[in-house]
Amino acid sequence: MSFDIDHLDEFLAIAKEKVWITHKGILNSLAAKIQHIQDHPGSQEKGLKSLKNKVKAQNGKKINSECAKIFLENISYLQAK
Repeated sequence: MSFDIDHLDEFLAIAKEKVWITHKGILNSLAAKIQHIQDHPGSQEKGLKSLKNKVKAQNGKKINSECAKIFLENISYLQAK
């Protein structure tokens, strides 16, 4: 797998384009968390945990279940690196 921190925002853009995330506020919140993770390498572990919790909380609600599954798999991969 070749997913990295720099691809998080690209995945979010795809999710928005495909309407996998239906709430603008959730999109903005996820985008802010991702931006923080990308801009602050020293706090990536904490940021990834926060992002994961947000995705889990919205899984099947404001975030399509399949999208959430992929997002969570990618976050778990990054946490294990």
